[in-house]
Amino acid sequence: MIDYCSIDTEGGEYEIVTSMDFEKYRITSFSIEGDNEDVSQHLHAMGYKCIKSELDNFYVKRESKRLFLFTVIVGLYKVYWKIWRRLPKCLQQKWIRI
Repeated sequence: MIDYCSIDTEGGEYEIVTSMDFEKYRITSFSIEGDNEDVSQHLHAMGYKCIKSELDNFYVKRESKRLFLFTVIVGLYKVYWKIWRRLPKCLQQKWIRI
């Protein structure tokens, strides 16, 4: 079993996801960059729930005990990005240096 898989291939995500052997590799959760409807439909058919965030989509097996935890974490991630985008550039640069 694989707990977490991150896919960020600048456009090749669908080909990767559709070529995976989900019987052989039981993956509990994914993060996939962007919002690709084909990827979402495929993973939905494979039993995953999509949790959308600002930059990535997270997919968690619907029967996973971690579904609630992922939902909370992604919610916090969204709040972080909303705050970050509203900070003046000078504060963002100071924050990065810390």
